[in-house]
This record gives sequence, structure tokens and C-alpha cells, in this order.
Amino acid sequence: SRLSGSAIECVTAQSACLGPLFEPLIPLFMPTLLGICSRSNKVFTRRAKACIFAIITHTPSPSILPFLVKSLDRQSTSLRLVAAEGVLTYVKSSNTPIIANDARARLVENVIRVTAEDASADLRTAGKALFEAYRACLPNCV
Repeated sequence: SRLSGSAIECVTAQSACLGPLFEPLIPLFMPTLLGICSRSNKVFTRRAKACIFAIITHTPSPSILPFLVKSLDRQSTSLRLVAAEGVLTYVKSSNTPIIANDARARLVENVIRVTAEDASADLRTAGKALFEAYRACLPNCV
């Protein structure tokens, strides 16, 4: 609907303007945005996906990762794909010290394992791209 589109655009604009200061709002918005990605309506999914990627890019916070990892257990293929691509965007946009943290590295490695075994070819492709990006960031961990 028009209202949800405007709300998603508002969240996108807030994340761009606030940058790292948007971090306390991540637990408030990420579950809802990820839930929208599991719907069958492509317009909603596309808007929510763009908003999630904007949040990841403008707010390079590690607190985003648990929400994305949790979404990989869901039944919706579109949600799992957005989650895998979100982790890929996080790895590409973050600097090495952020990702070198053991707990976060284990989360990313778990996503790589889960996507490698997924039934969806698109998810396996995203997992392969994630592995390549992870290997480029942390060659010692592979």
C-alpha cells in the first residue's frame, strides 16, 4: 500500500541521514522489514530489500548480523535470499577489524555453510559470492 511504501522510504532516509547513530533503531525496524521480505508481493519485497541494504550500508553495525542469520531458518526463499545478500553486503561494506571478531566471523561462516546446502540455486550462488568476499577480507580464516 502507499502508506507502507512511504514508511519504508522514511526509514531508508533516516538510516542515510543518521548513519551510525541509526544503530539503536535496528532492533525496532529490522524484524518488520525482514518480515515484509517474506511476502509474495514483489513491490513490498523490493522496497524492504532496498531499505535493508541502505541500513547495512549506512549503519555498518554488527548488530544487524543476528537478524539476518535468524532469517536464514525461515521457509520463504525470498527472505533467505535477502538475508544472504544482506550478509554479503555487510561483509563487502565493513572493514576487516569489524568482521575479524570471532563471534561475527562464526556467524558469517555459518551463513556460508547454510547457503551452500540450500535447495535454492540463487541462495547457493549468493553463498558462493559471500565465501569469495569473506575469503578476500580474511584470507587467514579460510
